[in-house]
Amino acid sequence: MPTAFVLSGGASLGACQAGMLEALFERRVRPDLLVGTSVGAINAAFVASRPRRCRRPANCSVSGAASGGDMSFQSVR
Repeated sequence: MPTAFVLSGGASLGACQAGMLEALFERRVRPDLLVGTSVGAINAAFVASRPRRCRRPANCSVSGAASGGDMSFQSVR
């Protein structure tokens, strides 16, 4: 069954989403579909831009990137 991550907008929810996404990746839950609006779209784009790196949870730390890590979207086309 396909898995979708639906991420809502709201500035303060962005940090909450980052923590939840990190927990999901640590448990090896991967999305087949990402949908987001406002800050949720930013978080979705971050995750979508790192499909290979996110195979290892430590490489897909949304919260780590937000606190000074790599937030570039170089692989998004």
